[in-house]
Amino acid sequence: MTIYEELFVKTIKYFNSLKVDYFVTGSTLLGIMRNGKLIKNDREIDLAMLGEDVTPELIEKFRSDNWFLKEYQGREKHGLIILAPNTPVADNVVAKEASQGSFGKISDAKVTLTSYWQKKGVYYTEIAIDDCILTDKRDYNKSKWKTMICYGVKFKIPEDAKRHCKAVYGKDWMTPNPNWHWKHNKNYRRWEDLC
Repeated sequence: MTIYEELFVKTIKYFNSLKVDYFVTGSTLLGIMRNGKLIKNDREIDLAMLGEDVTPELIEKFRSDNWFLKEYQGREKHGLIILAPNTPVADNVVAKEASQGSFGKISDAKVTLTSYWQKKGVYYTEIAIDDCILTDKRDYNKSKWKTMICYGVKFKIPEDAKRHCKAVYGKDWMTPNPNWHWKHNKNYRRWEDLC
């Protein structure tokens, strides 16, 4: 198993132990849906939770369980959170950079926890201070999330994971595109355009 795959397994086991509602999203879900495994050379485990479930107690639990944590404060209280475990599973570079408050290298393995929000009938994730992606309201219904197993661990995915991947990565989501960027998403919006 690669360090990235080990980090995925460790992260899923950890989140399951917390008994919190989360689902796998982003390039992590994309690789699993395309090929039944993580995308080679991707170094980010992408998870999502509903914004109201990301509580101060949960943030404190991450810290007390020895996860390095960096929050990108945007318009929402917990818009985007970067986590890295302080264990041999993550390379020393991650732990060193995390302790210094920096996650600058794209090659470093880390966990990205994105919050999903709903306001005035608009559903979105906040991926940077003024950058958002519109999402499908069906992704907010936790009772409809499905269960999947990969690398021997069980986790939740959106109700219709193929629709979710298409919404994020476009109609050609099954074809790898090395030049893809989240700003290419047709659902990309600036914060001020949301409501």
